[in-house]
Amino acid sequence: MDLLAHFSTYVSKLYLPGAMAMWSALFFGLAALWGYTNALNGDPTGVAYGRRAYRLYTIAISLTSLVFALLLIRRDFRLEYVFQYSGMELPAH
Repeated sequence: MDLLAHFSTYVSKLYLPGAMAMWSALFFGLAALWGYTNALNGDPTGVAYGRRAYRLYTIAISLTSLVFALLLIRRDFRLEYVFQYSGMELPAH
């Protein structure tokens, strides 16, 4: 199986709104780490870059949590975790 076919199979199994929010959180978290590392090494713009990236990181994590909570509340069984730990026979309260 070639790499492109493997990648397309992997992407087809993802719930894209949640996956994009998680990947962006990872990216912004690493960007914040890079910015603060540059600030420790004496770069004066590193703190501003790190703070901006950290704000975007917290927004992405919050968005990920919101998407996951909505999937649990709506009992959307496309996500395997919701399928395994939720069910239609459970009360809504």
